[in-house]
Amino acid sequence: MSSSSWQHPFVNIFKHFDINSAKKCVKNGDVSTFIDRDLKSIVYRIRGLVPANNYIQFPSESLNQSLCLTGRLYYLLFRPMFDKCFCIHIDILTYEKHLIRISLSNLYRELKVTQASIQFPYMTTGTDIHWSVLCLDLHTILLTYMTNEHYHMIKSFQLCGNMFVKNCFTSQFLYEPGIDSDTAKRTGLTRAGIRSLPRELSFPMDKSQSWHDRYDFIMFPNTTSSVGKNPNEPFDKVGNVRLPTPKKLKTNESNEIDHDELLPLTAQTTLVNGKLSRSITDLSLITNRSVAPGDLQLNWRTYNNPVDRFP
Repeated sequence: MSSSSWQHPFVNIFKHFDINSAKKCVKNGDVSTFIDRDLKSIVYRIRGLVPANNYIQFPSESLNQSLCLTGRLYYLLFRPMFDKCFCIHIDILTYEKHLIRISLSNLYRELKVTQASIQFPYMTTGTDIHWSVLCLDLHTILLTYMTNEHYHMIKSFQLCGNMFVKNCFTSQFLYEPGIDSDTAKRTGLTRAGIRSLPRELSFPMDKSQSWHDRYDFIMFPNTTSSVGKNPNEPFDKVGNVRLPTPKKLKTNESNEIDHDELLPLTAQTTLVNGKLSRSITDLSLITNRSVAPGDLQLNWRTYNNPVDRFP
C-alpha cells in the first residue's frame, strides 16, 4: 500500500491536522471563530491591518514538521474581506528537493517569478464578494513557471488576513461544485473522472437555487484541459472543466485544448456519447460579478452563472 494512501480521495486539512491543536497549527494575531449566517456553520475570521501579522498556519512553527500532502490540487473555501488585503502562501517541496513558495494576494500588482517563489496578483471585480472555492493546480503551476521543477508535496501553508475561511483540502481529483453524486453518476461525469464536492467540504444549498447563483468557483490554471479516463486515476491536467472562461475552446478527441480563440464565449462541460463536450454561450448571458486573479500570462477569470443549455 502506498505511504500516501491515507490521503485518498482527499484530506480535510482542518479536521485531520486539528486546527484547534497548538501543536499542529498556529493562529497568530486577530483570528476568531463565529457562526456564518449564510453557511450555517463555524468559520474562521482572520483580520488585521498587517496581513503578515494575522494568520493561520499549518503545521506549527517547528522546523522538523511537514504536512507531506501529496495531492496536486489545493482547495480553499474562503471569502476575502472587501477592500482589505490578504495573502495565501503555500510552500511546495519538489522532487528536486527544492522549496518553492507559491503566493496569491491582492497586494501584488503583477506576476513575479524568482528562483524560489511565484507570486500571483488577485483582483476583485466588484463589491459583492461571495464565498468561493479556490482550486490551485500546484503541479501545473510549477510546470508552467519553473524550469525543471516537479511537484512532490505541500510542506506548509499560511492564510493571512483579511479573509473568512471555512476549510481547505487537498486531492488528486477534480471536484465539481454545484452537482451532487447522483447527478454526476446519472450524467456520466463520474465515469469521466469528475466528482461532486465532498459533503463535509461543500457549501449549503437550497433545492430551488443554483450553486453558481450564490457562490464562485475559481480554478488556476484554467487554460489547459485533459480529463482522466479512469475515475480512479488523477487528472493529468486540470482546467476549464465546467468552469466558464473568456475564451472559445476547441478540443481534440482526447479532450485536450488544441487551439484557443479570443472570443467573448464561455464553456461548460457535459458528457455526450461518452465524451466530454463543452457548450458555447455568448457572454452577454453571463453576469460578471466574480473575481479575476490577475495573471499576466494565463488570464484566469471566472463568471458566476452556469450555462443553462447544452449543444
